[in-house]
Amino acid sequence: MVYLIAQTWLFLILAMLVGTLMGIAMMWTRKTERHLEVEAELRDVRNRGFTLEKDLGEAHERIGELEGLSPGERVARIGARENMMTQIETGVLEDQVVDFLLARAKTSDQPLTFQQFMGA
Repeated sequence: MVYLIAQTWLFLILAMLVGTLMGIAMMWTRKTERHLEVEAELRDVRNRGFTLEKDLGEAHERIGELEGLSPGERVARIGARENMMTQIETGVLEDQVVDFLLARAKTSDQPLTFQQFMGA
């Protein structure tokens, strides 16, 4: 009788160890699959040759809008203001990054009350 009880407990412990090892193996495999998916996605982005280029024409237009100058006057003043040009180029680059991210974002609408939004 004691032999059967010991044998049953030994079987249960062995089954628990096998189950734990299988769970760890499955979790590791799933993590590896996710890493492969992310690597493939990053490779696709790199292969598409996406580069964030500074659009100087857009920056020149923005300066003209801000100052209300004619195109000839714009060029002369822009050359004299490298610091201002750098700031505007940075703004244009930031806009391009935001446009790139918004074009690829996956969102869904969820109606929330203000209390739900604030986490109350």
